[in-house]
Amino acid sequence: MIDTIKIWIDKEVYKGKTIPIEAICEKLDNSTVNPSYDKHANLIKVHGMIRNFNVTITPNKIWINGSLCKFLKGNNIETLTPQEIKEALKTLSKLLNIPIFKGCLSRVDFGRNFEMKNNVVDYFKVLKETHHYSRNINVSELKYLRKEYTLSIYDKGKEIADKSKINRRKYTLNNLSKLLRYELKLESNVAKRLNYKRASVVLLFSPNFLKILNDNWYQHFNNIVKEKIFSFSQEINGVKELRLQIELAGIVNFGGESAIKSYIDNLRKINNWTYKQVHDANKMIDKIVNTPALIDDVDLVLELNTMIESSYNENVIALTPHNHTDESI
Repeated sequence: MIDTIKIWIDKEVYKGKTIPIEAICEKLDNSTVNPSYDKHANLIKVHGMIRNFNVTITPNKIWINGSLCKFLKGNNIETLTPQEIKEALKTLSKLLNIPIFKGCLSRVDFGRNFEMKNNVVDYFKVLKETHHYSRNINVSELKYLRKEYTLSIYDKGKEIADKSKINRRKYTLNNLSKLLRYELKLESNVAKRLNYKRASVVLLFSPNFLKILNDNWYQHFNNIVKEKIFSFSQEINGVKELRLQIELAGIVNFGGESAIKSYIDNLRKINNWTYKQVHDANKMIDKIVNTPALIDDVDLVLELNTMIESSYNENVIALTPHNHTDESI
């Protein structure tokens, strides 16, 4: 679940005192400490590492950025329970001798790995251009960008093979080329995006917060337009069925779901359509392209949907009240 996080701690936490830069630097890996001067901000910055975490310290703030999962388990193939998240944060706080639980989150990644039936890159082909997201693809990763969100679907096996640091036998990975990872990255405005007044670090091991992340992770994946095989039946039993097929043919000929939704957005800008008109038009498109009688399943999509839904449901069960320990520090 939780993987990479970024935390910032304000000097106010030290109750009017300056942040003890030298004392924190003594805790960092010696070979990584790199002081610099920020002319624009007119202050000293010190960069360093503690295990796999990047640490930046100024007289006003501390930033800590890295993978909690790799910090605790040496990899992010496995997932962390809320209790393990809390223990990892306690260890990090103790190592640096900083009040980490008084910090705030400025980034949270939520992800899961899946052993698929096919090579990871094969699934990129069935995940299409999607309205309100910018789709970017390279050799081993597919990204959907939307404001502060990034959806990343990538070849985790290639990353492991490139780094060659993980004992593959331990994780019984049958074929690295079929290890897919899907992550939701909230890279700024965490509190705003998840409807919290303040994104406190202690939320990271709160089952309610993790449920909200799980919901967002699942919903954003469902928002992605997947390849569909549209079925134009020769047996039409009435005008209603004929109309559906004509409407579907119009969408297909227009360039697909994403293309026609972009066109509808332009109608609002050019022809002064209201937000309600745009909403209603998009809802109509969704209804047509998701009519079961008009769609045949694509095997790759079906497999991916099943994997994501199963993981989502497992998380829901794991985060129910009787399955977790106390949230207190």
